[in-house]
Amino acid sequence: LSLLAGDPGLGKSLITIDLAARVSRGMRWPDSDEPNPAGTVIILSAEDDPADTIRPRLDAAGAEVAKVVLLQAVEWYDGDAKKSSSRMFSLERDIPALDDACQQFPDARLIIVDPVSAYCGGTDSHKNAEVRGLLAPLAELAARQRVAVLCVTHLNKGAGPAMYRSM
Repeated sequence: LSLLAGDPGLGKSLITIDLAARVSRGMRWPDSDEPNPAGTVIILSAEDDPADTIRPRLDAAGAEVAKVVLLQAVEWYDGDAKKSSSRMFSLERDIPALDDACQQFPDARLIIVDPVSAYCGGTDSHKNAEVRGLLAPLAELAARQRVAVLCVTHLNKGAGPAMYRSM
C-alpha cells in the first residue's frame, strides 16, 4: 500500500496513468531494462471523467485498455425496496467488492485509488487511528491478492515539509 501525495495540478493522476499503462502492457520501468508481466489494473477515480479524461490519457500512454478496469460504483440489492441499486465505492464497506474484482481478474497487479479521500466515507481523515483502521483491510487485501495499491492524496495547506502534510 503506497501513497502518492502532492499539491493539486502537479500531475499525480498522470503518473498513475503512466503506471497503469506500464502494468497493462508489461512495459519496463524507467529504471530497468527488464520486462514485467502484463496485468490488469483496477482504477477507482472520483475526480476524472472516464470518457473524456481517463481513456484518452490511457490511450496516449500506450495502455492496453482491455486490461484496465474502472470501478465506479458498487451494485447492491435493497431488500426493503426489493430492487438493485448502485452507490459510489467506499473503503469503509466495499472491500469485499474490490476483493471480488481481484478474483474476477486474477492477473490484477495494481489498484489505483484517486484520490483516497473520496472513498473514505465517514472516516475522519484527521484522526490517525481511524485512517489506519480504514486502510488496514485494504492493505490486507493487497497482501492476500498480491497486488500493489497506490492511493493518491493531496497535501494540506499547512506549513512545513510535504512529508508531514499529506491528508
